[in-house]
Amino acid sequence: LGEDAYIERLANIELLIIDDIGSELKQKNNDFFNNTVFQILDKRVKNSKSTIFTSNLGLKAMTNKGMDTKNAERILELCKNNFVELTGKSYRLNFAN
Repeated sequence: LGEDAYIERLANIELLIIDDIGSELKQKNNDFFNNTVFQILDKRVKNSKSTIFTSNLGLKAMTNKGMDTKNAERILELCKNNFVELTGKSYRLNFAN
């Protein structure tokens, strides 16, 4: 698939789960991420498609690391303020021993 076809596929699938969004942000050179994500999220908003996001970062932290405000706004629009915050100790570190 070409990039445009891939974006269309992600934009129109019934349920899209984006795991660990924001982890790829580096403060610099985020143009590709921001442009691609915006295209996908904007189309999902317009087509009322369900999207689940997971992240270790809040939206403010993501924008501080370089996510465009318009992408954070699209995430809010897709979530309709239905956020579930899970807090506590990371169990991943326990498996390293």
